[in-house]
Amino acid sequence: MSDEDVAAFIYEKLDLTGKVIGEYASASFYPGERGRREISSLSREVFNGRYEPELYAEYGHWLMYITDIYLPICDSDLGDFRVLPFPGGVLDQPYMTMQVLKIIQGEYRKHLNEKNKSLVK
Repeated sequence: MSDEDVAAFIYEKLDLTGKVIGEYASASFYPGERGRREISSLSREVFNGRYEPELYAEYGHWLMYITDIYLPICDSDLGDFRVLPFPGGVLDQPYMTMQVLKIIQGEYRKHLNEKNKSLVK
C-alpha cells in the first residue's frame, strides 16, 4: 500500500469533526472504548495464565503488543519499562503503540496488586 493509498484511506475514514468513524480510534490515534476493552480483556487473560479460544480469536490482533513488546521490556516486579520498545528517546516512540502499552501496563499493575493482596492473606 503506497503512502497515497494510506492517506486516502485515512481521509475517507475522517468526518468533518476530525473524528475517525468507527469504534476503534479517534483522530488522536488513541484506542477507542472498544479497543481499550479488548486490550484489557486480553491482558487479564494472558497475565492470569488463562486461554479462552474465543477471546484470543476475536482480540488476537492485540496479542503481539502484550507478548512481543510489553512483556520483554517490563520489570516483572513493578511493571515499569526497563527499556523503551523502539530506538530513540521517549518522544521518538510511536504514539499509538505507547498508548496501547500504557493500557497493558495498567492491567499488569492491577494483576500484581491482586497477586500481592492474595499473598498477604
